[in-house]
Amino acid sequence: MQIYSTTDTGLVRHNNEDYHRYDNKRKLMILADGVGGHAYGEIASRIAVESAYQYWLRNETLPDDESLETPHALVECLSFANQKVLTQQNIRPDYYNMGTTLAMAVLNDHTLYYAWVGDSRIYHISAATRSIRQLSIDHTLLQEAADGGTLDPEKLAPGNIITRVIGSMYNAQPESGTATMTSGDLLLLCSDGLTDLVEDEQICDIMMTDKPLYEIPHALVAEAYNYGAHDNITAVVARVP
Repeated sequence: MQIYSTTDTGLVRHNNEDYHRYDNKRKLMILADGVGGHAYGEIASRIAVESAYQYWLRNETLPDDESLETPHALVECLSFANQKVLTQQNIRPDYYNMGTTLAMAVLNDHTLYYAWVGDSRIYHISAATRSIRQLSIDHTLLQEAADGGTLDPEKLAPGNIITRVIGSMYNAQPESGTATMTSGDLLLLCSDGLTDLVEDEQICDIMMTDKPLYEIPHALVAEAYNYGAHDNITAVVARVP
C-alpha cells in the first residue's frame, strides 16, 4: 500500500505536538496530537505513537496472529499506549496531565480496521463515488452535544474540548470499527489542525486530484495555510491497492 505523510508546525504555534508513524509493509498508520493546554503534549504524542506501534509488532510474534485482524487488537494498542503515558506521568511529576489524541488504522486485504481516542480523524475517500466519509467520531463536548441534539454545531466555532484522551486513568476509552475498502480508495488520518479549517468537501477535492499521492499531504497542509494554519497540521494518506 502506498502511504505518504507530512507534518507542519503551522503559522502560530512554536512547537509541533503532532507525531505520526506509518509502515508500508504492514499497511499501518498511526497519528497523535498532543492535547492543547496540557503540559508536554509533544512528549505524550511521541510516547503514544511509538508505544502503540511497538505493541503491534509484539503481537505479530504471538502464535495466534489472527488477533491482529480485529479492531480489538487496535484497541489493545491504544490502551497500552495510554498505560505508557500514565507511567511516564508517575515517573516525572512535571509530566502530570500531559495527554494526546491517538488514531490508528490497518488494512487487511480490503478491510480497514481502525481505532481512536480524541478528535484526530480517520477518513475514507471512495474512488467510485468521489465522496468522503468520516469513520471516526470526535470525542469532544461539541460532538456530544450535537449527537444529543442540544446544540447546533453549525452555529458554533470549532470547540475542541476533548472528552477522551490518551494519558487519562478515567476517560481514555478507545472506540473502534471496520470499513470495506476497494482498490483505488483513499485513506486519510489527520490532526484537527487540518479539519478545524478545511471542510470535508475541500479535503475530498484535494484527495481526488490527479496529483501524485506523495503531493497530497502537502496540498492539504497548503490549504490549511490558506485559512491561517493556527495549529499544527499532520496528514497521512494511503491508496488501497
